[in-house]
Amino acid sequence: MYESSTPGYFSDRYHQRLVEFADQSDGVNVVDQLNDRYFAPSSTQSDEIIPYVRVGEPSAQRPVLYVPGFTEGIEAKAPFAIEMARQGAEMILPDQNRKRILKHAVTGGADATHSQAQNYLDVLRAEGLHKQSGSVDIVAHSYGSLIFDEMHRIATDENLPCFKDARVVLLAPAGTNTKENFATLTGRFLHGVVTENFTGKVKDFPDENGDALKAGMAIVRANVPRAIRETFELAARRVDYARLMRSEIGQLAVLSYAEDDVFPARLAQAAIETMFADRGADAVDVSWATPISLQPDRKNPDAIRGGRDASHNDEHFNPARVVGAVMQVLRPRLY
Repeated sequence: MYESSTPGYFSDRYHQRLVEFADQSDGVNVVDQLNDRYFAPSSTQSDEIIPYVRVGEPSAQRPVLYVPGFTEGIEAKAPFAIEMARQGAEMILPDQNRKRILKHAVTGGADATHSQAQNYLDVLRAEGLHKQSGSVDIVAHSYGSLIFDEMHRIATDENLPCFKDARVVLLAPAGTNTKENFATLTGRFLHGVVTENFTGKVKDFPDENGDALKAGMAIVRANVPRAIRETFELAARRVDYARLMRSEIGQLAVLSYAEDDVFPARLAQAAIETMFADRGADAVDVSWATPISLQPDRKNPDAIRGGRDASHNDEHFNPARVVGAVMQVLRPRLY
């Protein structure tokens, strides 16, 4: 594990926004932690590394690994990490290694999801958590749900006990629409980008200068063929809920956002209903919910905010709403 304390990873204006947002919390300087990068050596590509940060104060609780979605990294999910730290979690937030795509050991074909899964397992390896039983909890967003499914499959094949009894939270998960296809997913994704960024949604942490959006586009440009393959795998792959329900994880929670145009709850319903119908005595504890805020609505102060303006990246734009729901799963005794 290699550590760097070189500041300046964020633009000056985005850094200042993070400082202003983080100043609402007490204790450790989380923005300094976001600039304090660690680098996990790749176990499958000898000349590559995976950057990551640790945000929050160490505690007796397990750290939480965030599994990024499509084009996500430290910059885009920094507000979520800050809020997780504020509410008592120690979070491991990786960036992306955008080099070549690995071939799957079984199929022999190029597999972008498998490549991502190996990268984030390498982060656990760098932290010495991969061989510790029950060493980590998981929060995965969007495409990250498919990546975690593959991480769990690899860990099972390699007898790695790190996910034993883990609390797993899937935010707006991909791989849950039983009738997904590339054309409809692409259409929803483009529509979601427009409605999320250009329709005046109320946001606690607005991306006023497009810093997070630009960071995502930089990830795409770093390896365009890989990004294209990821979009096809997003449409073709499914989270194996039946396998996860009968695995050694301790809890599985799916959180659908109220106004998500990319992976709306209505498209997840069939898979979730099957998951609940197939529960047996040997199944893990499963739940499905929608994060809401009990704060007054800014457009109508006589009403609560609820799920208003909760788009596909609500954990970035309204971190407190999502983290409140996540922490009820990860740290239920604190609520």
